[in-house]
Amino acid sequence: MASPLLEEILANPADGALRLVYADALLSAGDPRGELIVVDHELARGTGDRIALGGRRRSLLAAHAHAWWPEIPLERLEVRDGFVVRVAATQAELVAASRLFAREPISSVEL
Repeated sequence: MASPLLEEILANPADGALRLVYADALLSAGDPRGELIVVDHELARGTGDRIALGGRRRSLLAAHAHAWWPEIPLERLEVRDGFVVRVAATQAELVAASRLFAREPISSVEL
């Protein structure tokens, strides 16, 4: 079951402010995904050192993507603002990944 804040994000996927509140909650709990959300937000806004932020993003994804999204390999996911927004998978993988769709604001699927 998703947290109430995550449920709000799923219902309002374009609300960047909600994502940042969620990032703060994750960071407070010691979850590095909060940092990914913040890094993605800064990259999208064009603030900060793009090279350093891009490197940090790659490091976070390399270290944690399998734990965050174990259903489908990272190379077949598009992650934006710290969330999966697009998936490329086989039909069998999509069926097996039903939990992923329950916790991510996925708007595009490629078979």
